[in-house]
Amino acid sequence: MPVVTMSPTNTVGCVPLCVTFTSSSTSPTQSCLWNFGDGKSSSGCNTNYCYNGAGSYNITLTVTDFNGCVGTVSATATAYPVPDADFFGTPQPTSILEPNIQFVDLSTGAPITNWHWDFGAFGISDTSILQNPKYLYGDTGTYLVYLHVETAYGCKDSTFK
Repeated sequence: MPVVTMSPTNTVGCVPLCVTFTSSSTSPTQSCLWNFGDGKSSSGCNTNYCYNGAGSYNITLTVTDFNGCVGTVSATATAYPVPDADFFGTPQPTSILEPNIQFVDLSTGAPITNWHWDFGAFGISDTSILQNPKYLYGDTGTYLVYLHVETAYGCKDSTFK
């Protein structure tokens, strides 16, 4: 029976998680069959595959040598969800009569652990790491507000309004 090994790269990360799979065997290989754990498969002995959904996937490589002997090896890939950054500010419409704006994080898709706001006013205290900060604008104008969010697994997204 052939002794089979696989060398996957990048088996943990954010969606889309793209993995390069390399196989080797102690016997000359006739065929390789990869099962990626999500219902998809491939017959190349060395292949690339991308996981587009979050989850933990059991990967199996089955190698058949020229004598018909079969060897199998398994590994796991974990793809973490990416957040979808979103927010709004209130009151709406904003005005110089009410320059203290409450920003509300509406981000979805994954549990967020870090927020970084830039209120677009170019001041020293023009940023915040709070989830739902308030910001007092000192002058009239149009300001581009930027929100960057990140999960505990390093998956990120950002938006601006």
